[in-house]
Amino acid sequence: MRTRKPRPPILKMTTRFMLLYGFLALLPALVFIGAYSAQVSSRQRQEIWYQEKLFLSQTAASLNQAIVSMSAIADTLTMNSALMDMLEGAYPTASDELMAYIRVIQPALTQSQAANPGLRGMYIYRFNETFLSDSDLLFALPMVSVFPYDPAWLLSDGESGGMIVTPAEPVRRPYGETLDTALYASFTRVFDRSFSQQVGLIETQLDMDRALTELGIPQDRGSLGLRFEGRWYPIRFAARGAHLDDPLPDTEAAAIEKERTLIIEPVGLTRMELAYVFDPSLGQSAVGATVSMALLLLLPTLLAYWFVYRLALRLSRFGRHIQQTDASSPTAYEKEQPDDELGDVVSAYNTLALSHKELLDQVRSAERMKNAATYYAMSSQVNPHFMFNTLENIRMQIEVERYDDASRMLQALARFLRYNISLRQDSSLEEELCHIERYLVIYQYRMRSRIEYSVNRPDGAGLSKVRCPFCMLQPLVENCLRHGIRDEKPLIITISIEPSDDGWLILIADNGSGMRPDEIDSMNKSLQTAAPTEQAAQEQVGLFNVNARIKYFYGSGYGLRLEGNGGGGGGGGLTVSVRIGRKAADAV
Repeated sequence: MRTRKPRPPILKMTTRFMLLYGFLALLPALVFIGAYSAQVSSRQRQEIWYQEKLFLSQTAASLNQAIVSMSAIADTLTMNSALMDMLEGAYPTASDELMAYIRVIQPALTQSQAANPGLRGMYIYRFNETFLSDSDLLFALPMVSVFPYDPAWLLSDGESGGMIVTPAEPVRRPYGETLDTALYASFTRVFDRSFSQQVGLIETQLDMDRALTELGIPQDRGSLGLRFEGRWYPIRFAARGAHLDDPLPDTEAAAIEKERTLIIEPVGLTRMELAYVFDPSLGQSAVGATVSMALLLLLPTLLAYWFVYRLALRLSRFGRHIQQTDASSPTAYEKEQPDDELGDVVSAYNTLALSHKELLDQVRSAERMKNAATYYAMSSQVNPHFMFNTLENIRMQIEVERYDDASRMLQALARFLRYNISLRQDSSLEEELCHIERYLVIYQYRMRSRIEYSVNRPDGAGLSKVRCPFCMLQPLVENCLRHGIRDEKPLIITISIEPSDDGWLILIADNGSGMRPDEIDSMNKSLQTAAPTEQAAQEQVGLFNVNARIKYFYGSGYGLRLEGNGGGGGGGGLTVSVRIGRKAADAV
């Protein structure tokens, strides 16, 4: 960290603010010029906006009128008795159907198309089988099996709907006709006279190029487009009139809607929308001279603003660093600072932060050493009477020539001691359970029928990967054996493992003498406190020892809790709940 020279009497920061004050006389003029320019520009843009909005609204209304005319043609056909009889299969013979088609239905279709030049095609799809099969004669009255579009339209909700079809997409057209324009296909559902079932679907095709050309859209209107179900169809202009192009790729359409200002006008009740790309630069040319004058006046102020902005930016970054720094562990501000007053403040802060960090590191190092020493002191406490009594029991087994029992006890004791004297800091939950099973096997050999136990593991739990404090369960089971055995009945110890939301729950239950409710409450309050001091850890074993080690290992949110198994005054046994986490915490 470099040191700074003493500051001169005239402060640089004060000088900069004095220079800024000299330019404040220009502020009223700049405010007036800016407000006047914004007002003129906004007014002109608003007028142009309203003009384009009115034009788009009239165009959308005219296009909607053409679509409504198609729907009116379809509605007229639904009132044709001959057509309804044919769709409902009411004719008794094929000759009756053919006669009705030639005399009534076909002329009605021809007349409808002749009266509406924009109508490119009209088709009626039959849902019911009739005497007449599909043929060139019945090209306009096919079965629904040749429906060329999405089958969902056949049974769509509502009585009408529509879709835009480009030349490259499947579309029904007269034989030999080449489609060079996009169509708007409108569908009208036809029900029988009782309105109980759908018997047909009328498709009317509107020539979009002819419809747009007849709207009389000026070629200098700017960028026009048609939006339909998320797709963007550009409207181009040529010598012969307007033309609806193929849809743009999704990326280009998304860029237009995101980066450009659009005026949107829905086309009636259809899902089509006319969109005009509005140029926000329109209307700004009239205020060009005014803006130029304002820029000349703004140059000195911008220079002063630049100095203030840089100073404010430095202050903001330094303040953000202080806010984001942990109050208990401040860190130095690493950005290089100019040689001024703020740089002196940052230098002083860095010196203080580094000194504070060194002191905290020393304190934390001492605490870690103290906690580690306390942990190993607590984990090394083992009851020597257990080993003496076990060895004496083995000697007695040998004297009465029970060599097999003595051999099994020696084997269990050897594995028990090998694990117990390893004095590691942590182990796995599976190793702890195996250690407890060897411990209980030794006791069962010694006490015979007075002790029964069971260890219940969940299937496929992967307990060998769960880390836990070394020799965690032995003191708890030892308390069960020491305080729970009665003369009149055997002691039953059950150890169960259950997964919890944030770790594992180990339940150690017995049917021994138990504890009074007030004793259990008092013990639980003591267990909820922080881990005992080093002196208390050396003097106490059992519950407090294990509870302190679990809190050191996982954090203060874990540990032991006692619960009675029944009986208001004790005597129903006791359950010790051991709550551990899924991984160790870095406790200090």
